[in-house]
Amino acid sequence: MLSSSFVSGLLEQRLSRPWILWGGTLTMLVSGVVLVTSPHSSGTLLSAMMIGMAGTTTLIAVQALLSERYGSRRATVLVEANTVASVAMSMVPLGLGALVLMGGNWRMVQVLPVLIVLGLVLVYRQQNIPVQEHSSTTTGAGRLPGAFWQYFLMITMGVAVEWCILGWTGTMLEEAGGMSREVAAQALSVLLVAAVFGRLATSRLSQMYSVPTLLLGAVASTTLGVALIWALPTGMASWVGVALAGAGVAQFFPLGVAGALGTVPERASLASARTTLAGSVAVLVVPSSLGWVADQVGIYLAYSGIFVLLLLLTVLIVWAQWQSRAAAQPQGYKKRKSSGAGREVQGEGSTLPAREL
Repeated sequence: MLSSSFVSGLLEQRLSRPWILWGGTLTMLVSGVVLVTSPHSSGTLLSAMMIGMAGTTTLIAVQALLSERYGSRRATVLVEANTVASVAMSMVPLGLGALVLMGGNWRMVQVLPVLIVLGLVLVYRQQNIPVQEHSSTTTGAGRLPGAFWQYFLMITMGVAVEWCILGWTGTMLEEAGGMSREVAAQALSVLLVAAVFGRLATSRLSQMYSVPTLLLGAVASTTLGVALIWALPTGMASWVGVALAGAGVAQFFPLGVAGALGTVPERASLASARTTLAGSVAVLVVPSSLGWVADQVGIYLAYSGIFVLLLLLTVLIVWAQWQSRAAAQPQGYKKRKSSGAGREVQGEGSTLPAREL
């Protein structure tokens, strides 16, 4: 994933977007077949690496394409796309279980993506995929603005929270709450279901509220959920906490990506690659660091570190929201702001009390 965040920019400059999308999909498909059929560990490792690189490159292109195509509606579309991805991800263990019940083995699960890709080719083979402009403006020369890097940090913090919750909530419920491993695993399934419903709700709310506002709502839901898990790791309260945390934390990545791409809509490909880099760094570093802390002080105290990440995320969101509102203020108000609050000022065709602007 990390390498794809940089390689994708070079691919965008040399290949058309249809080649990237279909090529990445077919590379994942072939690598998946190699993964389940290779008799040697080297083949398994190589195919797994190719799946990761091709999948990440395809994701980067899809995010950029959706952002360019839907413009101001990118938040709604990206959340809905991630909802579909969540549902598809949940189908893998269900499909694997069904194959085993029918007398098959885990290697046969690769038949499912083969059928899906063949279906996509049949349905969308005539679909025109917009071709990006190969210029320094669209593909990556120059620096991204500060507003983008604010969202970059938000994505890093949000994905870190998400993977800490996914990786360590089961251990928290088992060790601090006294649950059996089986019950703790069932509780995590509630988190995944809540994530899907949370994204469905957010896709509707995104048509009415801004990305920072929705992110603050997601932080509130996640914080309340984590607080219930941490303070009351036994009984029904912990299950409610898992549901609230799942509904909130699932919004961080798609909303963060939507906000980041919205800061540089003309450079969506580069911005999409960098947002993937943010998520990759978070997944690689933070959950394992929390695990190391848990080895030193115990899971109960280590789990409280999620509150620190949520606090940092909240500060970043409020900062971005404040800057957005400041940028949206009429020029007349900005020039006369120091003359005193409460006076009426002229601002681009409207006369409003200064406190309302």
